[in-house]
Amino acid sequence: MTSCMRVKLILVAAVWTTLLVLATGGCGSDPESNGVRTGGSVSPDDIMIDAVLEDAYTIGGADADGWQAFDVVIDADFDSHGNLAVLDSDQKRVVVVGPGGQLLRRISQAGDGPGELRVPGSVAVLPDDRIAIYDRGHHAFLIFSASSEFSEQSAIPEQPGSQDGSDADGLLAMELHGLPDDKLLVVGKRHVVGRRLDAYALGGGVERLYLAWQGHARPLETRSEVSQIENGFTRMETRGAPPHAFGAPLLADVLSDGRVALVDSTGYSVKLVSPSGSVTDVLERPIASLPVTAEMMRLARERTSETYRRPSAVFVQSPDEAPISREFIDALVQHGVDEDLESMTFGDEVPVIAALGVDSEDRIWVVRTASDGVSDGPTDVLTAEGEYLGTVPADAWSMPLAFGPNGLMAYVETDEHDVPLVRVMRLLSLDGGG
Repeated sequence: MTSCMRVKLILVAAVWTTLLVLATGGCGSDPESNGVRTGGSVSPDDIMIDAVLEDAYTIGGADADGWQAFDVVIDADFDSHGNLAVLDSDQKRVVVVGPGGQLLRRISQAGDGPGELRVPGSVAVLPDDRIAIYDRGHHAFLIFSASSEFSEQSAIPEQPGSQDGSDADGLLAMELHGLPDDKLLVVGKRHVVGRRLDAYALGGGVERLYLAWQGHARPLETRSEVSQIENGFTRMETRGAPPHAFGAPLLADVLSDGRVALVDSTGYSVKLVSPSGSVTDVLERPIASLPVTAEMMRLARERTSETYRRPSAVFVQSPDEAPISREFIDALVQHGVDEDLESMTFGDEVPVIAALGVDSEDRIWVVRTASDGVSDGPTDVLTAEGEYLGTVPADAWSMPLAFGPNGLMAYVETDEHDVPLVRVMRLLSLDGGG
């Protein structure tokens, strides 16, 4: 490459909704099961209940300044006192906010030094209130004390079953949860060959907790192409597989005793996995998955176009130091998005369950997919013992990014200017349902 040419690297991260899941051979619920266990009784029909909520606080937004001025909020988690750790990936920092919305502490900054962040991807609070940040740039977990002091950097070992560490980048958008015994649960469901739950020990080592699916149905396929574009510019890009909608998801959250609530099929089946990796129970309801229709595909592509950012590296080579404008770059990226959406693939079944979460009282919240195949429907509330508490209407509640103590729930939204804000609500009670 001659010195008169300038090279720009554009790396666009992937942003996916819960609709975008890897295709697997997941099946529906066990045909012999006739409903959620309810102490010997079965409730095949929804029993509607009300979720009584109140606003706790809101931070961020276009009018915010100082510590509340967020750029890209990608993750958040509560500690046992109701303090919320909010990760801003662009600013490469975490702010810890008290239950009243006040700033308690700032954690880290951009850099290569001890405790500094390069490419942060997710945050989780451990049971003892230490804060773990996954940093792809360090390929490590950075651990901070309950008072936010940097304590250690735990290198990420090769995942069980990987070949020469080739799927290590599967941690790019990992979902992270704190486990007992100095471990972190990694939900491996994107950009990996196979989908699994791995328990990473902070002192080193990793154990396969659960293998939901292993195979090569949708590996990360690298495609490269070089094209000439106007005014002498040359574009070379490397892309992974196009987006995919429908098929079996991999959803997981952690109960207080270390068990994991797990969904890995298109049917209504919530598995409870012990710390040793065995399935101890399965909670089910007789709700069948829907076949994917042409209209559902259209809606899925439309929904995806609103949130999808292309997971690709684009190198733009310009002749004679010609300037590259922001508009030019944006047009290139949009062209790639349009190409990916055109080649979008679809599974055959709409998963019954769209989202899963566990609150501080070990209630399991199960968001069902609406009849249109893409929207969130009503939410069932179950206990870890299999009791069905009732169903909250779709317009009365939505799954938070994080549950906290005393009914706290955190949501990441954007205001009318498309600027991030964090809204914290409090669940006061669940009413009705007999």
